[in-house]
Amino acid sequence: MWEKYGNKGKGVVLKFKLNYNKEHEFLFGNIKYGRTGLGNIEKLKTLAEKFRRENNNFTYENFPERILELLAFHKQNKFKSEKEVRLFFN
Repeated sequence: MWEKYGNKGKGVVLKFKLNYNKEHEFLFGNIKYGRTGLGNIEKLKTLAEKFRRENNNFTYENFPERILELLAFHKQNKFKSEKEVRLFFN
């Protein structure tokens, strides 16, 4: 994508001002590519499943949404050259 829209991959600068409102939280961070970082998410999922089994099926209320937020910061390895930073509103 940046090859098409970012001066042939040389980059782009975006400047904006946020009026922060606690009703609308956001996440900001670097994108992880390929398997990088996914191992930690898989470990977290495994630990949560173990905790649920050992604690009478107790589940953290928003756990699936939190995993999806983490996954929003991952892309396939073929996009690694983009070096993307993402702002995610939830």
